[in-house]
Formats: sequence, structure tokens, C-alpha cells
Amino acid sequence: MLPHGRSDRQGLSDLIREEFGLRVTFVVMALLVLVNLSNIMANFAGIAGSLELFHISRYFSVPAAPSPSGFWSTREPIKAWRRSF
Repeated sequence: MLPHGRSDRQGLSDLIREEFGLRVTFVVMALLVLVNLSNIMANFAGIAGSLELFHISRYFSVPAAPSPSGFWSTREPIKAWRRSF
């Protein structure tokens, strides 16, 4: 069996397509997008719920939540951004 991943420079969808075919790859990638969107929605629901405990409206907190990280990631130099992680 050939090595996978970094050694042959294939991504996840390439590896799945190589082993299982195009249809399975499409279904898996569609499910991956759906799960990621669900995760994002759950994060925003958690932000809204937790800030409502402090009487901050969800209509203000949800749109304001990604603003600092979005501003920071587009305005700060990449070295400062990498250093935080």
C-alpha cells in the first residue's frame, strides 16, 4: 500500500476518491460541509445564549461576535496572528 497524506501530497478528498470513487467522495464532502455549518451555528447559538445571561440581546451579540477576530485576522501582520496560536 502506498503512503498517504503529506508524503504523496494528496488531500482528504483525493484519498477518499482514490479508495472509494467519486460518488462516495461527493457524499462525504457534502456531509463534511453540512457538519461544519452545523458546528458554526451551534457556536453562534452558544454565544447568543451565554450573553443573554448578561441581558445582552442576541440580535446584537451574534453579529458582533465574529467582528474582533475578523478585523484582527485581516488587519494584523501574519506573524502576530501566528504567534497567538
